[in-house]
Amino acid sequence: MQELTKMSDKKPKSLLVTPDFPNASGGISIILYNIAKNLPPESIVVLAPRHFKDKDFDENSNFKIYRGNFYFEGKSFISQILNSIFLLFLTLKITLKEKIDIIQCGVPLPISFVAFIVKIILGKPYVVYTYAMDVIRPQRSWLRVKILRIGLKNADTVFTISEYTKGKLLELGIPLRKIVKIPIGVDYGTFNPNINSKKIEEKYNLKNKKVILTVGRLVRRKGQDKVIKVMPHVLEKVSNVVYIIIGEGEDKSRLKNLVEELKLGDRVIFTGYIPNKELPCYYNACDVFIMPSREIPEEGDAEGFGIVYLEANACGKPVIGGKSGGIPDAIMDGKTGLLVDPHSEEEIAQALIKLLSDEDYAQKLGQNGLDRVRKELTWEKTAKQVTNEIEDLR
Repeated sequence: MQELTKMSDKKPKSLLVTPDFPNASGGISIILYNIAKNLPPESIVVLAPRHFKDKDFDENSNFKIYRGNFYFEGKSFISQILNSIFLLFLTLKITLKEKIDIIQCGVPLPISFVAFIVKIILGKPYVVYTYAMDVIRPQRSWLRVKILRIGLKNADTVFTISEYTKGKLLELGIPLRKIVKIPIGVDYGTFNPNINSKKIEEKYNLKNKKVILTVGRLVRRKGQDKVIKVMPHVLEKVSNVVYIIIGEGEDKSRLKNLVEELKLGDRVIFTGYIPNKELPCYYNACDVFIMPSREIPEEGDAEGFGIVYLEANACGKPVIGGKSGGIPDAIMDGKTGLLVDPHSEEEIAQALIKLLSDEDYAQKLGQNGLDRVRKELTWEKTAKQVTNEIEDLR
């Protein structure tokens, strides 16, 4: 009887297979790392691609990480198939070696299909994490969408991060009973209002200036171009404004040309890439965080959630986001920030002027965001929900 009790108390052991994991940057990497970090160390093993300085990172982690040479981004379809076959054998090998009970798929394609094959061979259940573009973009190819459906429909649980992506899964025919929306968290030990931003203020000469901030890849979806376009109108109402843009990406030259055309050279600062550990200083240096992301259907591009809004809120800052994709899950309109039509320059300008002019209102939204993050949106809560769902699969 005692032996049976011990068996039932034992946590099922998962293998998280993901192409996105630190030291790689990006929202997916942040989400999966923080979930893994907050699971019991003995219950999680990770399989991820090799990355710059991954040895140091892995040695400092409290769970086991395997690294393999599997990459899918930018590869031809044939190369992706060959990589998937390699990944299948690697997953089978680690599953048997580590006595894995459940496979966690960090992204749907092609990993959920790999997990589906493992399920056929070894009978192991699997769960899949979904975000937005990973579900939308494959639908432009009949073969990819067929593989996507097989991987998702045969999953035991499909995790998602917003009502928007949940809707996209339902459109694909994934049963509602399999879809579980999980909360996205913030490490408020790292992101908090108590971090000194003096170095940033001195570096960019921000004293006595109102600072607007965007953190994100420089791509059309993120909406940095819309903010640049409304800057002249904002400056008419609030004269001492500076816009800081953090990130790199394919849209950088177009954005810089736009700044030049509007003669905003001294009002818009491109910082380039900034390491995650330095971001809290920038959040604390700003007055308003903005990222008016928009959907770009022809590119299968949409914002699945937007962790950056929560990071800014965790530093006590009001946020502005586009009323599109999964952003309404990240921003409580009128409470923690403002949602705007991401295509409307007038709405974006009005929201910025409102928060830059009305300090009491801006402070109220920032404080509400901080309170919400600390009470409701923690990685511990996310990991607990994932754990509960996985344990139900035993």
